[in-house]
Amino acid sequence: MLCLLSPQLSAEETNNPSPATSGRGFALPDFDDLTVKGVRISSGGSEPSNLGGQDPVSVGAPRTSFSASVPLPTGGAPPRKGEFVAAPIPFFSPSIGFGIGLGAAYIYSPPFAGTNAQPWVTGAGGFYSDNGSWGGGVAHKMNWSEDRWRLSAALAYANLKYDFFGVGSSAAEAGRSVPLQQTADGGLIELLRGIGDHWYVGGRYLFGHVQTAVETSSLNIPPPLVGIPLRLDTQLSAFGLHLQRDTRDSTFYPTRGALFDAEATFFDPLFGSDFSFQTYTIAYNHYFPLATNHVLALRGYGRATSGNAPFFALASFGSGADLRGYTPGRYRDSMMFTLQAEYRWRFTERFGLVAFGGFGGVAPELGQFDTLLPSLGAGLRYVLAKKNNVSLRFDAAWGRGDHAFYVGIGEAF
Repeated sequence: MLCLLSPQLSAEETNNPSPATSGRGFALPDFDDLTVKGVRISSGGSEPSNLGGQDPVSVGAPRTSFSASVPLPTGGAPPRKGEFVAAPIPFFSPSIGFGIGLGAAYIYSPPFAGTNAQPWVTGAGGFYSDNGSWGGGVAHKMNWSEDRWRLSAALAYANLKYDFFGVGSSAAEAGRSVPLQQTADGGLIELLRGIGDHWYVGGRYLFGHVQTAVETSSLNIPPPLVGIPLRLDTQLSAFGLHLQRDTRDSTFYPTRGALFDAEATFFDPLFGSDFSFQTYTIAYNHYFPLATNHVLALRGYGRATSGNAPFFALASFGSGADLRGYTPGRYRDSMMFTLQAEYRWRFTERFGLVAFGGFGGVAPELGQFDTLLPSLGAGLRYVLAKKNNVSLRFDAAWGRGDHAFYVGIGEAF
């Protein structure tokens, strides 16, 4: 739940809202999948498209010949020779404007990790946008003892300027917002242990410090109040449990298998947190090889928050893969679900196309998902790192009355 720092390199924006206008408390951005605008650094534990496997590396020029049967990697032992990946990533975000991100990572497989372990990834990234938002982070993911142990860690910092629309579907559709400035720093460390038949179980520790302020210079505030800082200073700390089953044939570009994730995270003053609340997430990805170079990817995701959660710890669309086509943070509430499918076609050794669609919703309680939000889009892929099959991703997506463009490293999920 580290939404400001997660080991996944992806040029999508961070979901770190601020002062709530809906009467709810403040909370730290989703620190599980730490996304620092422009550079998403996710902890490779739950999402297949994270630092744990998405890194761009410009190696050679794309081939000009087309082939209808270029074989895709099907897993097996990872390459022993390391592969360095680095790329500048221009982006446009409805919330923070035009900007540039830079991501770099080294993918490698130490001999002592074992022949069945996924590659290790060490990376860093940063971004800057024309509205003055900026941030950066570092992350590391490693596996050893024939993939019986998995360790992920990340640190990040972000200084963001964006609009907060409130909580709930009605607030999002009203289109009224408050300009916020938010700084957040934090990190996570997670350790998983294999318990047989591709199952993993373990724990994590999350921490963060978030300062949120209303941009009073942009509001129609009475003169006596102008210049008075409307500010919230929040310390967050939590321990969590993580259960996972991973049968994918590749971390970076799965063509078959599935990934199941269930997480429960507990923020409490006992751990040093200013707020007491809990978050619960469940996600399931499944990959089907339809034909040579054709893959169908399915994803279901759900998230619930209970207790006195700050508004920026609530579930929201536009963060990571759930759902594309919406301004990050515009739709947020205590509960959220999404269902989506993506068709992937690699038509040459370097180039591919995707088409995707899905729907979801946010609600204060289970059974109150009155508004369903659709999402449709398409994208282009260019394989940057051939050894590990890591692509540069260009996506365009449309939602209800909204749209967004994405440039990132690795598949969306």
